Amino acid sequence: MSKFKPYLYGAYGSNLNQSQMAIRCPAARPVATTNLSGYALKFRRVADIEPQADSSVPLGLWAITDACERALDRYEGFPHLYGKRRLTTPSGPVMVYVMNDQSNIAPPSNGYLETIKDGYTDFRADIDTLIYALKHSYAHETI
Repeated sequence: MSKFKPYLYGAYGSNLNQSQMAIRCPAARPVATTNLSGYALKFRRVADIEPQADSSVPLGLWAITDACERALDRYEGFPHLYGKRRLTTPSGPVMVYVMNDQSNIAPPSNGYLETIKDGYTDFRADIDTLIYALKHSYAHETI
């Protein structure tokens, strides 16, 4: 059995979707749902988070291995598209991916949005955050 990392991975986009994560990272195990305070969900065609004092983002927490993290790095385009941050949540230290270029806002594709929506259901997360981010992306599109 592979050894899990000493921190959890916090998913807020397509990696909330448990069936997709089973393909991407078969050793990953869903652990819990938590809220990341002080951040807002944004769409830049793909999901991202950015600091925003009065907001919070639901995170699906995953126990991951080194192999899982390497697979996630490839999927997330690390280090070019996304960077990594270690943040503190009520559930302890969590690693998240954050886009390097946060200058644009644009709505996601319907298929990508459905994948995330299914992930919100998988983790029993409050979908209001997702709806607000989607509306924001159409109202503030910059691409």
